[in-house]
Amino acid sequence: SVVFQNQIANLVPSFMVNNPVDTTGAGDIFASGFLFGLINKYSIEDSGKLGSKVAANIIKYVGARPRTLFKTFL
Repeated sequence: SVVFQNQIANLVPSFMVNNPVDTTGAGDIFASGFLFGLINKYSIEDSGKLGSKVAANIIKYVGARPRTLFKTFL
């Protein structure tokens, strides 16, 4: 992903998922993780990494509800 801050592009690494099942909710949970990071004073890069991490996790299951508690990714 690429996240922008003051018109500066910041590259965010992706996380490899071997057998993705369903992408439902991946964008929403990426946004949630990213905004959680920003609200809690994470750097723009760390906020993006958190978003990517939780999005990579959600696509392992069917549906948009995570099976893993969000705080386990912090």
